[in-house]
Amino acid sequence: MENEESKQEQANETPKPEAVHDPREVEVAALKERLSQTLNAYRESLIRLNPELPAEMVGGDTLQAVNESISQARALVSKVKQSLEAEKAAGRVPAGSPARTEADNSNLSSREKIQLGIGGK
Repeated sequence: MENEESKQEQANETPKPEAVHDPREVEVAALKERLSQTLNAYRESLIRLNPELPAEMVGGDTLQAVNESISQARALVSKVKQSLEAEKAAGRVPAGSPARTEADNSNLSSREKIQLGIGGK
């Protein structure tokens, strides 16, 4: 038993060779990281340039996906604006009663106008 335990201890103590990385894999990983950083910077600049768009709607893992999300966000904001404007226009109620106007006497005959001016019937 002691031999088995000592063998296990030796096996645990022996240094494990580090994983050998292919230089191309390292380069691909670095390029992916740079692409991700560039895409995040692009997304952030679009959000700053379009403050009317909700930042939560701008996303995506590719350039096309980010551009598509921007288009969808713009379309949604446009629909909401149109809906609010239509609702506002439909809900307009004149404040107070309409202004009082004098009676239109243009269709009265001359005799009727004279009687009206004298105060008669």
